[in-house]
Amino acid sequence: MKKRLLCFLGAAALALALSACSSNKSTSEAASEGASDVAQSSAAADTGAKKHMNTATFWFGSDLDPANGWNAWTLSRAAVGENLATVNEKMEIVPQLSDTWELVDDTTWKFHIRQGVKFSNGKDLTPEDVKKSIERAVAKDERAKSNAKLASMEVDGEYLIYKTTEPYASLVANLTEPLFCIIDTDQAETDIPNGPICTGPYKVTSFTPDVEIQLAKNEYYWDGDVALDTYTLKDIEDDDTRLAALQSGELDMAQSISATGITILSSAGGYTVTELPSLRVEYLCLNHKHEFLSDIHVRKAFSYAIDRDTLTSIKRGEAAGAVFPAIAGYNYDKLDLQKYNLEQAKKELAEAGFADTDGDGILEKDGKKLSFTLPIPKANPVAEFIKEQLKVVGIDVEIQLLENINELREQQDFDLLLLNYVTATTGDPKRFLEQNYTTNGTDNFGHYSNPEFDKIVGELVSTFDANKRLELVTQAQQILNEDVANIYLLTTNNNTVSKDSVKKVTVFPIDYYFMTKDVTIE
Repeated sequence: MKKRLLCFLGAAALALALSACSSNKSTSEAASEGASDVAQSSAAADTGAKKHMNTATFWFGSDLDPANGWNAWTLSRAAVGENLATVNEKMEIVPQLSDTWELVDDTTWKFHIRQGVKFSNGKDLTPEDVKKSIERAVAKDERAKSNAKLASMEVDGEYLIYKTTEPYASLVANLTEPLFCIIDTDQAETDIPNGPICTGPYKVTSFTPDVEIQLAKNEYYWDGDVALDTYTLKDIEDDDTRLAALQSGELDMAQSISATGITILSSAGGYTVTELPSLRVEYLCLNHKHEFLSDIHVRKAFSYAIDRDTLTSIKRGEAAGAVFPAIAGYNYDKLDLQKYNLEQAKKELAEAGFADTDGDGILEKDGKKLSFTLPIPKANPVAEFIKEQLKVVGIDVEIQLLENINELREQQDFDLLLLNYVTATTGDPKRFLEQNYTTNGTDNFGHYSNPEFDKIVGELVSTFDANKRLELVTQAQQILNEDVANIYLLTTNNNTVSKDSVKKVTVFPIDYYFMTKDVTIE
């Protein structure tokens, strides 16, 4: 039986690692006067006093059960949940609760479970605990079932033997997703939504949905010292409110401050901004069943009409010309990228048979206006920018404020949607391509379909060679651009803004990481 020792990191991920390593940066930014009036929000200055910080992120799930939708992302941001493997700030897949793993054959993986690890309740972590935790996730969550490809698991001493239903090269990468964080399943099921028992540097002491999580140091943590005794993680979803909480001193550190907020803080001093390009791409999702958007010329016109470089002056980030951003390293510079070309946009629409016959500035064909609706949940400068850009070439976009666009998305009942996704969620490209663009993909909201693309993604599933995987991913990206599957706009930056007294902050390309064991306050 052939054995291949793997700590799987493809050529694309390596390129990303090098890119991310050179991109992570810290700059001194801003603070508001009067922060000292909220002394209780930061660590006590006296030597020997317990260290506490107040922090905030931009979203909580409905509860803290990691097998419930995307809720595990909150556990990851809070430094509570840990996985068999994780993705570091250089986008390298590295060991965590499993310290080594082997690919025994194309459907059998052998994970050695790290010895000496305890849950935050003091219970030793065993391979059986890992087995039961993964089985629970797969049983409760369809996304987990799809991404685990689990046929069976068995315990062999200190090892977990994991068999997949098919050759599956993305398994280790997929198991880094917070959904698969390891919990103590002996805990009462009714208690898990309010605070699962995990192995991370911090443990949940109380949870108030949509408001905050109170956390304390995990005294049993296996991986070195934990810097803080306690900290608070607040759910502040509104950008302006997060900014105001930093300015007032209510917060010591916050994730994801807007470009406007960073500009405001930059003029004052006293805060540090740590940021780097992320894997989150904002894009215009097109419904390919729309009578006009089914025409490749119209889709090309959309792409050519939008000046992404100018857009980045409105929203902090980098222009995007493909499904994966440049930082992902998947041969971005070798692709025929989507780009701005106003005259070409007009030519594409003329070739499709559209003309402005009544002189109102909006093109029409067969008596029908080239008009689309774009629902958004709240005012968004990106939507307004798109509307104005498309108007120049004769495309009308009506922006509709709609409190919940999820229903339209799930029912695939829309013209256009403005979406943003972490496109290489686990440091591996297969999952996003499969879920969002294959004909039967679970998140293929725009009805995109190309048999050649489906075939390439199918090959990715069972291709273990890193160079061949990179070749397939490059081909897949090129097809999406040739078909104009969607309009890729920009890659947002991940940032953490903290008081200058906060030290050892790390920002990751994947934004479901935030707090670490090393973050401290002086």
